[in-house]
Amino acid sequence: MLPFCVFTQSSGVDTRIDQMRYWMRLAAEGKVPYNLPLPEAKATLRQNIETPWGQLSPDIRLGDKKSTQSENSITVLPGERNQFLSSNNSSDQPVTWLFGSDAFVSNDGGGSWKGKTEGAGGDNNGDPAVDCDLEGRMFSGRIAKNRGQSVAWSDDRGHTWHAVQVASPVYSSDIFDKNHLCVDRCPSSPFAGRVYVAWSYFGQGSDDGHVFISYSADHGLSWSEPAKISTALSGIFLNHGVNLRTGPEGNIYAVWSIYDNWPGDESGIAFARSTDGGVTFESAKRIGPVIRGNRYTLSPKQMRLNAFPVLAVDCSDGPYNGTMTVVWSNKGIPGENIGSNSDIWSMRSLDGGETWTTPLQISQNNAPAPHTSYFPWICCDEATGNQYVVYYDDRNTDTLSCETWVAASFDGGASWMEFPVSDVAFTPQPIVGMAASYFGDYIGITSLGDYVCPVWTDNRDGIAASWCSPFRAVPPGRITDVTIRRWWLEEQKGSFGSGKLHAADTSVLSVVLVNTGQVPIGNCAVRLTTDSPFLTPVESVNISGLIQPGDSLEVDSIALLYTLAEAPEDAVAACMLSLLADDTIQLQALYLRIAAPDLLLVQASLMEESIFTNGTPDPGETFQLWFTVINQGSIPFPSGEAVFSAEHTGVHFLSESLSVGQINPGDSVVLVTTCQWPADVVTGQHVRILVSMTGQPFARQLANIQTTSALMEDWESATTTGLPWSITTDQPWSLDSITSHSGRYSLRSASPPDNGRSVLSLSYFVAKPDTVSFWIKTESEQQYDELTFRIGNTDMGSWSGRTEWQQVAFPVDSGYRTFTWIYSKDIFNGLWRDCAWLDDILLPGMARAWLSLNDTVMCNSDSAIILEALGGYFNRLRWFTLGDGAFSHSQGLSVLYEPGVADIAIGRVSLYCKTIGNLSLVCDTMALYIQRPPMKALISVDPVAYCPNETNLITLKASPLPFHHINWYTTNEMYPVAQGFNTSVAAPEESAIISAVMENTCGLSDTASIAITAFPLPRPCLGSDTSICRGASILLDPGEEFSSYLWNTGDESPKAMIWYNQLLNDAITVSVSVENEFGCNAADSVVISLSDCYTNDFSRFLIIPEHLSGILLIRCNGCISQAGGQLEVYNSKGQQCLVHSLDGMTGISTAVPFNSEASGIYLFKMTDAKGNTITGKFFW
Repeated sequence: MLPFCVFTQSSGVDTRIDQMRYWMRLAAEGKVPYNLPLPEAKATLRQNIETPWGQLSPDIRLGDKKSTQSENSITVLPGERNQFLSSNNSSDQPVTWLFGSDAFVSNDGGGSWKGKTEGAGGDNNGDPAVDCDLEGRMFSGRIAKNRGQSVAWSDDRGHTWHAVQVASPVYSSDIFDKNHLCVDRCPSSPFAGRVYVAWSYFGQGSDDGHVFISYSADHGLSWSEPAKISTALSGIFLNHGVNLRTGPEGNIYAVWSIYDNWPGDESGIAFARSTDGGVTFESAKRIGPVIRGNRYTLSPKQMRLNAFPVLAVDCSDGPYNGTMTVVWSNKGIPGENIGSNSDIWSMRSLDGGETWTTPLQISQNNAPAPHTSYFPWICCDEATGNQYVVYYDDRNTDTLSCETWVAASFDGGASWMEFPVSDVAFTPQPIVGMAASYFGDYIGITSLGDYVCPVWTDNRDGIAASWCSPFRAVPPGRITDVTIRRWWLEEQKGSFGSGKLHAADTSVLSVVLVNTGQVPIGNCAVRLTTDSPFLTPVESVNISGLIQPGDSLEVDSIALLYTLAEAPEDAVAACMLSLLADDTIQLQALYLRIAAPDLLLVQASLMEESIFTNGTPDPGETFQLWFTVINQGSIPFPSGEAVFSAEHTGVHFLSESLSVGQINPGDSVVLVTTCQWPADVVTGQHVRILVSMTGQPFARQLANIQTTSALMEDWESATTTGLPWSITTDQPWSLDSITSHSGRYSLRSASPPDNGRSVLSLSYFVAKPDTVSFWIKTESEQQYDELTFRIGNTDMGSWSGRTEWQQVAFPVDSGYRTFTWIYSKDIFNGLWRDCAWLDDILLPGMARAWLSLNDTVMCNSDSAIILEALGGYFNRLRWFTLGDGAFSHSQGLSVLYEPGVADIAIGRVSLYCKTIGNLSLVCDTMALYIQRPPMKALISVDPVAYCPNETNLITLKASPLPFHHINWYTTNEMYPVAQGFNTSVAAPEESAIISAVMENTCGLSDTASIAITAFPLPRPCLGSDTSICRGASILLDPGEEFSSYLWNTGDESPKAMIWYNQLLNDAITVSVSVENEFGCNAADSVVISLSDCYTNDFSRFLIIPEHLSGILLIRCNGCISQAGGQLEVYNSKGQQCLVHSLDGMTGISTAVPFNSEASGIYLFKMTDAKGNTITGKFFW
């Protein structure tokens, strides 16, 4: 938990102030700590979040990840429910500079936003509050750059902004804080269009801690003298967090928090009213019971909190016109103020603030204590009078996290319904690089025609950002109403599944309609139209049957939408869905985003310059142009071609085109071409280089401006701020639109008093030896009052008298140079206009400031480290840390840094360095790693178990750490078998232990191990090659027991019987593949040949077993006499199986029946009539 730390004012810290630039300055001075990184914040996605009216309300981000955004203000343009203006505190990311209040505009009901994070109307100190008048002028109130109050206004929907100072501080220590702005936009008001701004003053004297207000009666161009409106409240330590609203009769109302003690929580709500357009105010008073906010008491959240009240006034024509509702967060029940739970409460006034109702609890957060609902903001719909409140709530999360919720009231604030609106639960954390546990101090909501758009700050992707979730509310009692519960897109060609329209593809749109009214809807005609230039027209779809109240209907293929190839990434196609049901037309907008390739030329660098290495083209120079192009889109840019051209006929490309491969989303490609710059190009001239990228069906053109090395100042920009000019303040040079050498403007010196001077100077690094030239004109006393030009301390020339325009030129060496023009007076007298003019100054080229930092490492046993930066051509340089360490000095390329306690505990600190050069601010960052004994490496082996005969290599992986290396060992190996965080080695043939030794540069190491298993292989054995007799068979057995068998005969039995008649060409090869219990495979084979089975003398006697025929075929070539004799057959047990007479047998074959069922080896005995015998054996 990081509570907002409290410091005493005696330490130079005023803890009452919430303004962030104030706290950043204190952090820079070492008086308070910067916000440090915390463990990564978790965000939990909540799927298919619907409003109570059956609609999905997807979260939409304002801005990009290059900035932080917090403290959200939003308003809707009068009468235009799809037009929103939002402003947020913004900074760069990582935080090095606060831009202040920005401006973003949505023209499609919050579906997409355009704007910039840099401060609207220039840098400011933030605390945004936005509103619009009835004529469409946009206003953004904020703390001014000088810590006073300012307002920026825009008449072109936020494209350009103009800042006006409302009130300025008197003393350098003054701060105007927690301001609010509102515009009287009630058409019935006598003061319609009047703009009001209020704030709390922190400074000197009796005004300290009071609320002031100012108004403008001319649309923000001029402002009244600020009036103090909180003086009637006595015994109060602080008035803070003012909120303004106007009523239908023109009254202006203000509420704010009362602090009876400090440090302390909010203890009351103050109320003030003006009935004459802010000219005078009635005495302020307390309203409602004593409260207890959460400003000071520690909460479970990791961010600072407050309980500032927010006010809404019903200006609609509805039944609750004039009703005021104030909301705030309170610990316990207001008046009792007991417990640690914080909930959202409201009070109403029906009589212009004279009396107020008993507080009503809005948030029904029943989570265990301490639960927290906080940062409520309320709006009242100008068209319907319905009220909506947005707030953070942790009922569904842990105590550190929260969701964004909305509550709605359709009866003037008498009762409320609430629901979560954010798609994620997130964990707010202080914005790193800022201070005082800051994550923003308020959020916002607006509505028109019950089209509601809440906006809030969350850090779901690790960066504090502004998000909105627009939806349409449906008040109860509406008779006929149909709305879209959800919609989806399916691409016909693509398969990206992004839920967007895809450029150069046809998408099928389907919807689910829900009847939110009270009567059935029948015979609907659904029609989708669009004015988008990127989509084709669509046809209507008729729906038959009834949709009962509360029922839904899925409508497939409501439209085929073809998106043109030139459609840009993330563009929004606004479509209008018309539902004609029982002659009632219901309209609902759909905002379909487009997915497309989005190529951005992010960098253009000059390399191998032939004349001078200054990063800019010089006349007649040849160089390489390196373009880095990134695809920021959602779909790939196909492979194709890049063609280079220039908007100058003298620029020549030696390679005009390149083949380019496919650029996937997020990927980049570097395009290199050789360019010849024309010799006759004017110094300082801009040339536009075009890079035309084609990859069918897409074509994109990128542009880059290259400027020839020299610079030119002709004052035609009507400003003296184009270059870093230094002008004397007491007798300044100024623009002259009457006298000039060319164009409209020149620069004219002052006419100083006797012995006075008017000085103009410019200092920068000159890139190479060159010339400076300029046109001058004088009207002065000859030889006495004169214009002098200096380079450094050397006078290069002087001119006096009444002269016409003349050009002069002087050589300039490279290096840091100061050019000075001085118009000086002697002790008395003057003639003519007594001044000098300058125009059309041609300056030598500037050397660009550059800076380079590299990540480095130190051991935690060292107390400090010397950091080295590379850089040049800068005027000033300064080092900064985002940690709690300290530099021996913060200027210079080489500095000594001593890490702080938090740096060492975290093991890493981000450092950055800024250099200010010629027209440029260069910043680079580095990471300093403070090495401790490394944690055990998170290692993996793939595969971790394998069959040695099937796996040749195993992959070894470990999570990489900067400035660490890793060696891999196997069991009993003295030397490493591999190195690196991702490598492969030969798979061991036996099971082993794989060990990873992680070592850092400080020599500290640790070991992690993982066991790998090499499964035993099966070893089938069919024996040696063999033969079988004709009519015989053989049983093949691979041995052991295996999990599976597969013979090449197709048999899957453990054993295979092979018969003689299976042998082809007298021999076959029989093989078997087996698999053991580990899934390992092996095989064996044997060759079986066919053999004639002879007995003792194979040349004279042959016995052939014919198993299938059940006979013994006997052939005898004179082996016995032709008369008498017999055949006897015995089995292996000696039992006689056959006795057969051979009387009369000759040399031809004789078939003897033999039907033994037992296979095996049999013995035979043949005896002739004389008693001669022959014995042998055969296989049956």
